[in-house]
Amino acid sequence: MGCFKQAVLVIRWLIDGTRISQLASDNTISRSTGYAYLHEGLTMLAAQAPGLHSVLLAAKMAGYAHINIDSTPPAVNTTPPRCASTASCHCAQDDL
Repeated sequence: MGCFKQAVLVIRWLIDGTRISQLASDNTISRSTGYAYLHEGLTMLAAQAPGLHSVLLAAKMAGYAHINIDSTPPAVNTTPPRCASTASCHCAQDDL
């Protein structure tokens, strides 16, 4: 498989969520080879990505006061904390 076809395989997996079995079938390769090509492509992309320190420095140099690193909101822990001693307090989790 050439570089172009491998890039298309990786892009289809990333953007469309195409299953590896379909990607392998479309390129007349086995599933295991499809996974190998996919992982090789993802590793190459990851190696080209800038590091967090570089991105933060570039944002600072550009004058940004705030940045959004990821559009995924942080997980909020809504579970009450466990008590250190169950004899001295009562936790809501103990009722479950």
